[in-house]
Amino acid sequence: MLGGGTFFVLADKLHQVAFVSRFWIIEVGAFAVQAFLFAASYRYLAPEILAWKNVLVGGGIAAFIWEVMKYLFGLYISSINSFTALYGFIGSVFFLMLWLLYSVIIYLLGGHISVELG
Repeated sequence: MLGGGTFFVLADKLHQVAFVSRFWIIEVGAFAVQAFLFAASYRYLAPEILAWKNVLVGGGIAAFIWEVMKYLFGLYISSINSFTALYGFIGSVFFLMLWLLYSVIIYLLGGHISVELG
C-alpha cells in the first residue's frame, strides 16, 4: 500500500532527473492518491456501484477543489493572528469546525458529480 513516505523515497530517487523536482512528485502523488481514495469511496460506499470512469472524474474534481481550499484556508488562517490570540482554544475549535464543514461540502460535491455522471 502506498503511504506518505513512499512519495518521499520516490522523490529522492527521481530527483536526479533534470526536469523532475521533488515538490512535483510529492504533490502529484498526493493528488493522485487523494483522487483515487475519493473515487473508491464514491464507488463502494454508494447504494449502487458506479462506473470507475464516473467516480474517477468526481474524485479528481473533489481532490482538485480540496487542494485549492486547503491552500486558501491556510492563507486565511495565517492572516488571522489576532483572532486566535484573542479567543485562544475556542478560536482553534472554530477553525477546526469550519475546516470540517468545508471538507464535508467538498466530499459531497464530488459524490454528487459522480452520481450525476453515472
